[in-house]
Formats: sequence, C-alpha cells, structure tokens
Amino acid sequence: MQDPLVEFARQISAETGRGVPTPNPRGPTRRTLALFLLRDPGATATSGANETGILDPYLNRDQTSVRQRKALAAANIDPRVCVRRNASPYHLGYKGEISDADRAAGSRYLRGFIGLCKELRVVVAMGDGAQAVAALAWQQTTSKLPSLIQAPHPMIYGRGWAERQADLAGKLREAARLIRGG
Repeated sequence: MQDPLVEFARQISAETGRGVPTPNPRGPTRRTLALFLLRDPGATATSGANETGILDPYLNRDQTSVRQRKALAAANIDPRVCVRRNASPYHLGYKGEISDADRAAGSRYLRGFIGLCKELRVVVAMGDGAQAVAALAWQQTTSKLPSLIQAPHPMIYGRGWAERQADLAGKLREAARLIRGG
C-alpha cells in the first residue's frame, strides 16, 4: 500500500499537471512529529528536491538542504521524526511574494497534508512564502492544528545575518521542545 503522504503528492501532481516532489517514503511520513515547510521546489532539474524527487535535506545536496541540515543538527532535532514539504507543492515560476491564488492553493494543500499526520506536534514555516501560506491555512480552519512556528529561511545572508541566524536557532530550539512533547 502506498503511503498516504506520497499518494497525496502524486494526486496534486495529477490534478495540476506539475511535478511535485514527495516526502521521503523511508521517513516517518504520516507518523511525523514535525513538518518543515519551505516556499516551493527549485526552478531547475538539479535544484532542491527536483534532482531526487524527494523532499529531504538529508538526501538532497543543494545549499538550502545543507544549511537546513546544519540548523537542525545544532538544535538537536532528530531527522527521523521530521517531514518536509513546500508551501506550494510545485515550482511557482516566479520570485517574491506568493500570489493570492497560489497562497490559497498552497493553504488548501497544506491543510490536507496536515490532516493526514495525526501525531504532528509542530509546523515550522521557514521564510516569507512558507509563512504566508501557513498563516492562511491556520486562519481558514476551524479544526485544531499543531503549533505553528514562523522561522527565517535557512538560506540566511546579507545585512542582519547574525540576528536572523540567532532567530532561526531560537525557533528551532522551540520546535525541538515541542517535538519532545514539552
């Protein structure tokens, strides 16, 4: 039997006609305790999860994955209890703020995904795009959702780097506490 999260990604792909990377089928999938949410898959065949077809920074070798691995390790977050996905499950084809239509679609898909994860304790929305989609998902639901942490994207650079890096570390420590049931 196919894992429900992998099947959900395939359904979105069939519905939209777009490539949708799947969660790692060897990971905790629907038994996940933590969901890490980024904006959308990369634009090229070798960027992000597009190279492997799987959303897992421990399998992918792009810079976002490398930085995410380091940040999770520094926060002592066990990768075996985490799942990754994108606020938009397919590449959007543009940069900047996510359009209203794409934010609405991402919110609907995110709520469907979360509904399949009965043990989920925390969602960490990393970066502005993921945060916008997650905020809409939380606003549009009447059911109980897990804790939402809005954290910086792991690709931190430029002015204010140290402050954003400290913010990310603090948010991931909070996620680790929630994962442990604290």
